Amino acid sequence: MRGSLKVLVLAVLILSVVLSSSVVVLARGQYRGGRGGSSGSAQGRGAQGSSQRANQTQRVEQRQQQRVQQRLQICKKMMPNAQTYQEGQVFMNQRAYRYYLGLDKNGNPVGMAVEVTAKVDGRYKQLMIGVDNNGKILDIQAVSGQLSQEALQVMNRYRNRYVNQVRCGSGESVCQALAEASAVYQKVQAQLRAQKRVQTQRQARTQNSEQSTSQSEG
Repeated sequence: MRGSLKVLVLAVLILSVVLSSSVVVLARGQYRGGRGGSSGSAQGRGAQGSSQRANQTQRVEQRQQQRVQQRLQICKKMMPNAQTYQEGQVFMNQRAYRYYLGLDKNGNPVGMAVEVTAKVDGRYKQLMIGVDNNGKILDIQAVSGQLSQEALQVMNRYRNRYVNQVRCGSGESVCQALAEASAVYQKVQAQLRAQKRVQTQRQARTQNSEQSTSQSEG
C-alpha cells in the first residue's frame, strides 16, 4: 500500500510540473504575440504618417505651381515682348518683395512686375504692378479675384505714369502700393547696373590679359 501511495504522489508531482511548464510556455507565447501585434500597429501608423506627409507635400507643390502659373500669365500680359521671366526677391523695411524680371531672347531686361499688397474693395489683395525699363507703369492687375469698377478706375489713373513721380495722399492704398513698387524697381535697377559694371570690368580684365599674353608671345 505504501508503495502504491508513493507512486501516486510521484505521478501527481510529475503532472504538476508538466502543467506548470505548459502554462509558462503558453504565457510566453501570448506575450510574444502581444509584442508582435504592437509592432504591426506601429508599422501601420508609420506607413499612414508617411502617406499623409507625402500628400501634404504634394498639395504644397500644387499650390506653388498654381501660384507660379497665375503670376506667369499676368507677366505675359504686361510684358509680351519678354521671352523668359526671372523671379527674384528684395528685402526692404523688414519685408520681402517678389518681382518678376522680363528678359528678351538675349537675356536683356525689358520690364519688371512687382508684387505688392494693397487694400482694394475693402479687402487686402495681392497686386502685380508692371513697369518698363524707363519706370513707366505698364499695368496694375490683381493676382486673383475680380475687382470693382471703382477699383479699376483708380488703377487706370496711374497707367502710363512714372512710378518715381507718383505722389500719394493719406489712405490711398493703391498709391502706397505703387510707392512700394517704385522702391523695389529702383533697388532692382541698381542691382542690375552693379552686375553689369562687374561684368564689364571682368570682360575688360580678360581682354587685357589676352592682349598681354599675345604681346609677350610675339
